[in-house]
Amino acid sequence: MGLKVNTKYGKVDVSNRVISTIVGNAVADVFGVVGLAPSRNLRDNILVLLNKTNYQKGIQIKQVKGEIEVEVSVVVGFGMKISEIGKNVQDRIRYNLELMLSVSPSIVNVVVQDVKLIDD
Repeated sequence: MGLKVNTKYGKVDVSNRVISTIVGNAVADVFGVVGLAPSRNLRDNILVLLNKTNYQKGIQIKQVKGEIEVEVSVVVGFGMKISEIGKNVQDRIRYNLELMLSVSPSIVNVVVQDVKLIDD
């Protein structure tokens, strides 16, 4: 699956992998996010540090009734305000998808899977 956009010149198909990369880069820019965690429905419990090759493991992209839904599982730094980090992640994802794909996701869910002590 993926995103299909019709233009006056033809159609543009954007794969879920590309959307995941855009979302992953957005998450990587948010202060307080230490890494991505595997999605809830994966059996793998290993922390996936923010790495461009691993974005798909912590990000789920769905299309429901022609709209994009995003779920991202993150690990945040200990002592950080989790609600604020979650909102910042949502805002950054929405901004990047609107900027790069001219698409506003209908839902952006942020699942905080773990809290990790940040080493200085």
